[in-house]
Amino acid sequence: MGEDAQIQAEKENETGTLFTKWKDDVKRDLLGITAETNPKSMIRDIALRLLAQYEPAKLLDNYDIYDCLMNYWNAKLQDDVYVIKASGYEAGREIEYEYAKQKKKDKNGKVLKDENGKTIMIDDPTKVKSFEGALIPKDILEKVYFQNELDTLDALAAKSSSLEAELDEMREEESGEDGLLNEVLNDAGDGITKASLNKRIKELEEKKSSPVVDALIKLQELFGAGQTNAMEKIVTQLPELANYELRNKNGSFGKARLKAAAKAAADTAKLPEIYQDEYDALTTYAAKWAEKDDTDIVWKGARKQLDDALVDKYATLTVNEIKELLFDKKWMAKLSEDIRDEFDQVLNTLSSRVLLIAKRYEHTLGEIEAKTEASHQAAKAALERMGYRW
Repeated sequence: MGEDAQIQAEKENETGTLFTKWKDDVKRDLLGITAETNPKSMIRDIALRLLAQYEPAKLLDNYDIYDCLMNYWNAKLQDDVYVIKASGYEAGREIEYEYAKQKKKDKNGKVLKDENGKTIMIDDPTKVKSFEGALIPKDILEKVYFQNELDTLDALAAKSSSLEAELDEMREEESGEDGLLNEVLNDAGDGITKASLNKRIKELEEKKSSPVVDALIKLQELFGAGQTNAMEKIVTQLPELANYELRNKNGSFGKARLKAAAKAAADTAKLPEIYQDEYDALTTYAAKWAEKDDTDIVWKGARKQLDDALVDKYATLTVNEIKELLFDKKWMAKLSEDIRDEFDQVLNTLSSRVLLIAKRYEHTLGEIEAKTEASHQAAKAALERMGYRW
């Protein structure tokens, strides 16, 4: 327990205290970049200061930490510095857009192809696919200024994923030969189209029946044939028909009223028991699918609102805000994460070595000698039983 506390204390020192001291020391350099700044001299200077800062570290090698900075410099930081040198910190307001592609055409509308006969595609500036901050990634702005909106999006995405999993589970469970969804599965047995789903539900709903539904269907047929007397006889024989308005104000049967009554009666009609389980499974699947579609629509709307808000926020960022976002939320956050990963890697390596040593010295010398002597005596006894003497 004491060692754990010491390691934890050293971790806080090497990933926290030492890093914070260096971060505070180089803040003026990274937030004071101008057109006259020499990026190569600057990185050399702050890197040497980092190397010196981590020299007293007990677990981390200061050259490994130096590599963390230089790797990040080569991967991204130097690009940011050169952009700021050329355009100032105001470049943090800039946005880079990714557009949908369209076929390139000549002035006569003919699609152009390259020397290999492949259609030439160009950006369509009227259709934005996505965007990203030129200097400040939009996910940083989201977390700093729009966390509530981001939480809403995450909740909607989680709900959509959960519904998708439920739909997958239903398909898997009911995809066998006797599965309740078997009638609507594709040939591969791993998917369902809305067309096949709705078609089968409609087929089953048409199988719903009751004496009232049958009577109303018959009334519509008789109405079309003009057999009023036969209609009156049916109405008289089935008192339940009195619950429906079948007649016009003058007392005659009305075509529209008969149709409306038949529809209303169908809603309360029962499906034959042999189809009920399948119908319940189909309608449950359809309801979950509709709920997922609604959730995805809401997510897209919320995403669009957040993107619009982000574009507006980029345009209104102050230089101080840009500097804070770049230094604390982007550059130092990345380096801090890399150093923590480096520390965890060192701990894992040390743990592996300790386990190896513990396994190698699992038994004491005395235990090994005792085991060797026992083996020696057992072998000697076996030889004596075989007739050997010495």
